[in-house]
Amino acid sequence: MELTLLLLVTAVGLCAILCVYVPIRLLLRRGAHVPAVGRYALFFAAIGLGYFLVEITLLQKFGLFLGHPNFALSVVLASLLLSSGAGSLFSTRILKVFRQQRFVSFALCALLLCESLLIFPVLPRL
Repeated sequence: MELTLLLLVTAVGLCAILCVYVPIRLLLRRGAHVPAVGRYALFFAAIGLGYFLVEITLLQKFGLFLGHPNFALSVVLASLLLSSGAGSLFSTRILKVFRQQRFVSFALCALLLCESLLIFPVLPRL
């Protein structure tokens, strides 16, 4: 099991290097200029880490609720992909409603807080 996990991490790391790092290096070698590369890298790494943290939490909670890890994985991944796609589709409309980007962040944090305080305590009784 541990060897399989190490091989998976290695494969994902190599794919990330081939699909992200190599094209960026090729663009920079051709003369493309990207200001504040480190800031963008930190921003997208933080978004990815936050997404993983929410995903892992939901997998643990729904794994207990649904009774099997495969069911939890299917439900959580499908709902996260669907909601991410819907968020991308309606992002301009959402920004028009909230006027500023930071208010959208506040609303998302409030939604996650309500979920953890109101919905997660009810799951074991269902």
